[in-house]
Amino acid sequence: MGTLYRFVPSKNYLLAAALTRQFRRVEAGWGWTASAATPAQRLDQLSDYLHDRWQTDPLLTEAMVKAFRVTDRTAADVVNQAAAIIEDLLARTLAGGTPTVVDRRVAAVIADIWLANLTAFIGQRATAAQTRERITEATRRILANLALSSTA
Repeated sequence: MGTLYRFVPSKNYLLAAALTRQFRRVEAGWGWTASAATPAQRLDQLSDYLHDRWQTDPLLTEAMVKAFRVTDRTAADVVNQAAAIIEDLLARTLAGGTPTVVDRRVAAVIADIWLANLTAFIGQRATAAQTRERITEATRRILANLALSSTA
C-alpha cells in the first residue's frame, strides 16, 4: 500500500476516482438520451440499470458512497468531477438530449436523492428494496410536479 499512496493522495481519492470511472462507463455504455419516449421512461431505465449495478456489489457500493460522502480536501476535486458526471448523465437522460437549466437543477436534486438513500442503505437504515422504492417514488414525484408546473 505504501507504493500506491505515492501515486494517489488518499483512499478516498482512489475510491472517488473509481466512482468517476464507473459513471463514465455507464454514460458511454448505453444511449440513455434516446432509450425511451418520455423523461420518466428514460430515467426509469437508467435507474433500473443503476439499481442493478449497486445491488450486485454492495461492499463496493458502500466504499464508494462513503468516499463520496466523507471526502477530504485531497479528494474534493475528483468527488466534484464524479458528481458533475452523474448530474450531467441524469440531466441529458431527463432532457433526451441537450439539457436545459431546469433539467440540470432537477438532475442535481435526483442525484442528491440517490446519495441520501444509498447512505441510508449502507447505514442499514433501509433495505435494498426500500432504497429502490424511495428513489423511484421521489423521482416520480419530482417529474410529476415538473410536468404540472410546465402546463400551468
